[in-house]
Amino acid sequence: MNIDSIRLVSKSHLVLVKKGKGMEIIFESSDWHCGPDGLSEEAKEFITRGKDATATIVGCGDLFNLLPLGREKFEGSSAVKELIQALDGYLFHYVCGNHDPYRWVVELFRPFPNVKVKRRLEREVMGRTYLFTHGHQWAIDWALLRHIAPQFVEFMVDFFPKLWYRLCRRVGWLPSEAKPKAATGGKEHQKYDDLTGLIWRNGIRFAQHHSLCVVLGHTHTSAELKRFVDENTGTVSVMVDGGDLRDGTYVVVDRDAHLEHLNWLCG
Repeated sequence: MNIDSIRLVSKSHLVLVKKGKGMEIIFESSDWHCGPDGLSEEAKEFITRGKDATATIVGCGDLFNLLPLGREKFEGSSAVKELIQALDGYLFHYVCGNHDPYRWVVELFRPFPNVKVKRRLEREVMGRTYLFTHGHQWAIDWALLRHIAPQFVEFMVDFFPKLWYRLCRRVGWLPSEAKPKAATGGKEHQKYDDLTGLIWRNGIRFAQHHSLCVVLGHTHTSAELKRFVDENTGTVSVMVDGGDLRDGTYVVVDRDAHLEHLNWLCG
């Protein structure tokens, strides 16, 4: 294997980074589900690894439980302060999810110019386009709404967030919470279910239609789907679900998108 550089991304974890000159590396994670009392140790470690690798760092939704707790509980909170301290001015792309509505997150992080709040993020690495999105917009399978569901969901989350959250809970469009915090020793608690399959299926369809790779969260279930392209290209990722950072899983994009794990939790 041709390794261009080796980077130490934490005191206890060595990652081989296949980075060519001028090539961007992206670290992505989702579903931190932090309350206002503080930032999780998993999130702090993830940010440290991203900074040490000089990577583009992306948080892909549901980082803070603004729903159902309310935005007011996070204004001036320890969780927000600890995120800003961990970043220490480093650029951070905050892609919003269903627990952290876009308009609320924009207001919450308006004083911090290094936090770029987005509904979704597209980046090109080695000639391939990667779409970073939380994935909750693909949780609807109503035949009537199938083609407009993403826009419908974003409208509801933006303008009627509390009503939408209650509706999603009632009809089962939100994954269950198996734990308040990870440190589970590397065991993923969330099981594959119909909601997970629906989101993955819709994400894969989107990726194939637009000739890109979708990187998402929301399901709390990690996965990679790769497909063979041709003899020169080999296999490439079509959809990668980073799972739940509280279980230690996250995504790295270098020459392709792939899962990594905060395996210091297992020690």
